[in-house]
Amino acid sequence: MRFTGKEALKLDGKLLSPHSMLEFWQYNLSEIYVSMTRGSFATYIVACAMTDNGINEIAEERKGTEPYDIDGPIIMTSEGPRKSRIEVKSTASVNDEKTERVLPDSKLVFSIGEKIDWHSNDKTPRRHNELYVFAHYTSEKIEDKEDILDMKN
Repeated sequence: MRFTGKEALKLDGKLLSPHSMLEFWQYNLSEIYVSMTRGSFATYIVACAMTDNGINEIAEERKGTEPYDIDGPIIMTSEGPRKSRIEVKSTASVNDEKTERVLPDSKLVFSIGEKIDWHSNDKTPRRHNELYVFAHYTSEKIEDKEDILDMKN
């Protein structure tokens, strides 16, 4: 089920206004400088770019436990045609206001090591994706919250 943000919390059918899904998202996900949220944001940006270029549609919902981030174009495999798998990796020179540290580019790391697909019976570690997209947020301005929304950064 995909929420719009307008849904209100309830108790026995009675609305607990003004508490809503939008308020929850603001509380839980609005700090997109933090690593996990920034990673989801990077995945969303790539999905939007693919959609805008007619490559894919943005998934109805993401659970976050899939062995890949985005369904890509159709490819041929030994089992027949299937959607390719894209994984988006994100890193930044600055993380959040609490750490207030800027990392030199030489310390930035992307990991694409082999992993186990917990959705499969085959527990052999491997790379499960055909394409990796590396997103690097380059701004070193901790205080400028608008910069992360500017795709040039």
